[in-house]
Amino acid sequence: MEICAKLSEGTFVSNLITYLEKKNSQKIKNAIEKCPNLSYINIEQLLKCDNPLLFDEIFSAKIHGYRTATEYYRHISAVKNMSKIDIPVLCINSIDDPITPPQEIAYDDIKSNPNIFLIITEKGSHMGFISNEKFIELKQWNIKPAFEFLNCQHILYKKMK
Repeated sequence: MEICAKLSEGTFVSNLITYLEKKNSQKIKNAIEKCPNLSYINIEQLLKCDNPLLFDEIFSAKIHGYRTATEYYRHISAVKNMSKIDIPVLCINSIDDPITPPQEIAYDDIKSNPNIFLIITEKGSHMGFISNEKFIELKQWNIKPAFEFLNCQHILYKKMK
């Protein structure tokens, strides 16, 4: 996540996240002021925050009990648990994903676990996967392969019983 945050610095996505975080900073400030046990959060730094990584360093990591954003990201990352996945899981990612770019996918971990199925598409952004076959009917196309995957898993499960 830290690498993804650094890669996205200055992009539209990073700027949007920063805008939303700043918009909520006043609410966060008010909540912190009402909770004496949150006095360890530096409100002035939080209000001046200008990127998502810094926001996570100042606020998210601290509120979840971590010293740094790096420590926080390592703890919440799914990578450390990939070897423990013991049921079939479908992962869909796109080359144009600004949050999780394909160069940051844990390919070796995925290859070493036969229960993880990965689809990489050219387009899809981050969790969008919008099809524009008919401009007025934008649809998320990832739902169809996801349900096909689930249906196949169900059929295999029934055959194994």
